[in-house]
Amino acid sequence: MNEYVTRTQSWLQQGRADNDVLVYYNLTDLQATYDERRPLRHFAGLDREMQESNTRRCIEQLDKMGFCWDMISDRQIMQLSVDKKGNLSPISPNALNNPSALNPPTTYKAILVPYSHQLPYETILQLYRLAESGAKVIFERQLPDDVAGFKDFAQRNAEVRTMTQKIANRVEVLPHVSNLTIEGARPETSLYAQHLLCHRRVLDDGSEVYYIANRSGKDHAGTINLKPARLHDYAAIYNPMTAAFGKVDMKRTALSNNLYIQLAQGEALIVHLHDQRYLGVPSYSFYAPMPNATQSITGPWQLSFIEGGPVLPASRTLPSLSSWTDYDDPDCKAFSGTAEYSITLPNVDRTGRAVQLSLGKVCNNASVYLNGQYVGTVLPTGSSYTDVAEGTNCLIIPNNFFRGNDVLTIRVANSMGNRIADLERKGVHWQKFYNINVSPRRPENRKDGVFSAIDWEPLPSGLLGPVTLTPLKIVQ
Repeated sequence: MNEYVTRTQSWLQQGRADNDVLVYYNLTDLQATYDERRPLRHFAGLDREMQESNTRRCIEQLDKMGFCWDMISDRQIMQLSVDKKGNLSPISPNALNNPSALNPPTTYKAILVPYSHQLPYETILQLYRLAESGAKVIFERQLPDDVAGFKDFAQRNAEVRTMTQKIANRVEVLPHVSNLTIEGARPETSLYAQHLLCHRRVLDDGSEVYYIANRSGKDHAGTINLKPARLHDYAAIYNPMTAAFGKVDMKRTALSNNLYIQLAQGEALIVHLHDQRYLGVPSYSFYAPMPNATQSITGPWQLSFIEGGPVLPASRTLPSLSSWTDYDDPDCKAFSGTAEYSITLPNVDRTGRAVQLSLGKVCNNASVYLNGQYVGTVLPTGSSYTDVAEGTNCLIIPNNFFRGNDVLTIRVANSMGNRIADLERKGVHWQKFYNINVSPRRPENRKDGVFSAIDWEPLPSGLLGPVTLTPLKIVQ
């Protein structure tokens, strides 16, 4: 996981963002709304405050329309400037309008304020100043009713109302975000229509990067039409999970760069667009399964528990795959850690260009080795302790990894849930920090007002399969 993040950020921290819209997250309006069911409010990506907010509803609509966006806070709004073309940028006006600058600044075509009742006084005035300077400032449904807070309320509210009347014809009020149009924006309608999300960046050498993630809930294979800042002649793909990098064929039309791409469910790839040929770079390979050639790996499997606790269960031979919590062994039901599955593959079909290994259901992640050589890792795609690797569980193994009578080794790690439940049942105090922030989100996990896993049933763990091997052909 750390290597994946490092590889991804090595691209995404270069250059500058190239998105169309800034979306304001109005924390103040949420704080001013009291809900007796939630007196202590949390603001995080997975919390209800974000899930149910007007901001989330707006960005989901922007996604449907293909607009690329970044979120912005009150403090960041105060740092915005407007250039001569009405573009917004988070740098000083002098730097923004400097024609001799080595690299163009990050700019946005508009700022969107989701439906709000209150805004901070300073934020409202800054938004109005930006509109007066020529920026496209958009309010959903209405302009704010009041300023937030009670400091000098009457004076500030009167000032804002006067400014509102003065600026009314310079800001835009939309009944719904679906009515949004932005001159000069480049919505990625081809991507978002296929439920592929993207983040765009322009690098200092003028080349462009797309980080494209598959959130469709299914595997994707097909042509995508990209709308870069300017059209390019060549393209390459980088896989941050495997570090594979290669050039791909691309067609350039009058409006877009078009290329073929494959993305497994939950997978992300980086597309690099350039004006120069990728000399000495191999082609990036996409594969398709050969028909009627899938081989099931049924067993017997050798299972050894190699790291974790409370104790390491005994090794065993498995005629078939199932969760290790299903075994009639209390040590297995309580175990959280890493187990190693191994099997010898006597006759692997290598008539294709590579072999796809499908692990089936994995609880919760797996690292795969063939004859001791690392092949790759399968990770869960969700964010809950119950998430398992399912859908992104296929790895491509080059033919030269196989040599006959091959030993396939799969190291699977489960979550900490079973270990925590075992500690709870034994009365072991494992929450050793003050304000550990392990809060019971669900009523069934609440005992005497605090989190408890004492009633948890053992969570599925290990390699559940089915495991298959399929020879692959290259997609031309």
